[in-house]
Amino acid sequence: MQVQAFRKVNGYAFASTMCIGNMRSGMESLCAYRQTHHHADIHKALRDLEIIFLFALGAGIGGRLLAMLEAYTIWISCFLLFISLSLMFIKDEVAGHPEIKREGEEILSDIKDIREKLHNIEQEIK
Repeated sequence: MQVQAFRKVNGYAFASTMCIGNMRSGMESLCAYRQTHHHADIHKALRDLEIIFLFALGAGIGGRLLAMLEAYTIWISCFLLFISLSLMFIKDEVAGHPEIKREGEEILSDIKDIREKLHNIEQEIK
């Protein structure tokens, strides 16, 4: 189910349950970049290598936590999966309601304005 559910990252195909295919794809893209110097190839290679690095990092952290927390480590995985599931629903909600995205952009713009005003006030005080 995981292999079928998580097939792409930012439009690039990847294997979520094993690293060998990602290593092959990353090296293939790196070699293609060396030959053609197309930026798309280097971006794909870096994405594949990033996935491999994060997989190894997660395995290392999981091994350390398992040594410290033993069977309770599974609850950390459950928490992280819950966060991922929540983010999926938030993304779907924003995609279905463009006004939410506009409101978010307005809020970010307001925050930027407030920061600029604060910076100006700090400069005047100094």
